[in-house]
Amino acid sequence: VAEQLVKMCPGKVFDLEDIGAKVARPLSCTMCRECIRVSPWDERVRLSRMKNHFIFCIESAGGLTPEVLFTEAIAILVEKCRALLETLDETTDVNAHKTSDAMID
Repeated sequence: VAEQLVKMCPGKVFDLEDIGAKVARPLSCTMCRECIRVSPWDERVRLSRMKNHFIFCIESAGGLTPEVLFTEAIAILVEKCRALLETLDETTDVNAHKTSDAMID
């Protein structure tokens, strides 16, 4: 029965093992839902995404290693987030000031 699941998956996500089918290549899954279209697989296989889980693929043209590129990209992202938070704080302060001025008038 597990052989059916392995064969029906166009992404070749599953491998056949002694205990049945096993997810061997989760990154190959395109969420096509072929594995749950037919009974009994609709009750045996659960498709889901992991929240707050991101996969990054970084390619380097040779000037910098992917590890350095990733580290620098994260540093830039952190700085942009800081700038955004500062802008939001300033906007909140200005709006609070406008509200208190309106109360005085």
